Amino acid sequence: MVDIEIVKENYRRMSDDELKRFTKLEAENLSLDAFHALKDELAIRNIDLEIIEELEDVDIPEKRADNAVTNLFLNSLFEFVFDEKSQGISNNEIYHGLLAKRLSPEQALMVIQMLEEVTQKTLKSIETDILVAWVSFFIGILICLFTFNQIDIKFIFGALITLAASVRLANAYPRKRKLILVLENCKNDRDANPKNLYQ
Repeated sequence: MVDIEIVKENYRRMSDDELKRFTKLEAENLSLDAFHALKDELAIRNIDLEIIEELEDVDIPEKRADNAVTNLFLNSLFEFVFDEKSQGISNNEIYHGLLAKRLSPEQALMVIQMLEEVTQKTLKSIETDILVAWVSFFIGILICLFTFNQIDIKFIFGALITLAASVRLANAYPRKRKLILVLENCKNDRDANPKNLYQ
């Protein structure tokens, strides 16, 4: 799930005109947290909140029951972007790929702008998960070692902990490598195209 602080930071980076345009075009597509963050940013800038009210038939997030679907869609977009970026695809090509997925130019640009921050946060989360998995793995091994002579429920419990931790590690390390590649390719793309222009 995308961190709301990253969304807020992207709102802060927008000019007043960009924020107004984004509000008119995207308010109805935001999650509840993102919608409230947008309202807060409009208020901070003294931009009239009627910009939201004057949208005809806007289905604001409080009335929507599909926030979970929205979050799943957003996560799937970032999975798509992670996959593309880990293969060295340029931001420009990814941008056009997002447009092909029926995102607006503003949404596609926001996803690209959020990519490094989301990748870093996801990487930190995976590193924490790896640490927890290693601790669990060694606890499971210790339980098995101390109960080996009396194979009972404790031994089985230790074996299950070890197995679960092994599976977790097997899934986490490839994902970590992929995210490191994403960050490296983001840096390479930024160095090659410092202005980040999308056409």
